[in-house]
Amino acid sequence: ATSGECLPPDHARSGPPQQLDESEVVFLLNVLKHEPPDGEIAAARFALFEKFAKVIETVRSEVLSLWKLSTPLFEGSELARIQQQVRAIDSQANLGVEFTPGVWLVHGMLRKVMSNNKLLRALLDQITAK
Repeated sequence: ATSGECLPPDHARSGPPQQLDESEVVFLLNVLKHEPPDGEIAAARFALFEKFAKVIETVRSEVLSLWKLSTPLFEGSELARIQQQVRAIDSQANLGVEFTPGVWLVHGMLRKVMSNNKLLRALLDQITAK
C-alpha cells in the first residue's frame, strides 16, 4: 500500500494538526471505519488518530487552566452552568467510546475525539467571552 492510502497527503507534516476541516474529518472517518489487514497500515492510521487526540488533550488542558484563572469573573447561574460543563469534561458519558460490531474501534475513538473537540471549543468560547 502506498502512503496515500494510509494518510491524507497534507498530513505528511510532523506535529499535531491545529484544526480539522470537514473534508478531513470525513476522510479520516472513512479511512478508520475498517481495520486494515496490514499491521503497518493499521499502525500508520492509528498514529494519525493519536495526533488528533493529542490536540484535544492540549485543548482540554488549556480550558481547565483558563477556567481556574477565570472562575472569579463568573457568578450565579452562569458560574454554576460553566462549572457543570467543566465537570462533564471527564465524565464517563463524555469519554466512553461505543463499540460497533464490524467497525474498527479507532473509528469510534475518532468520533469521540471530534465530539470532545466541539464541546471543549464551545466551553472555551464561553469562558473567553467574559
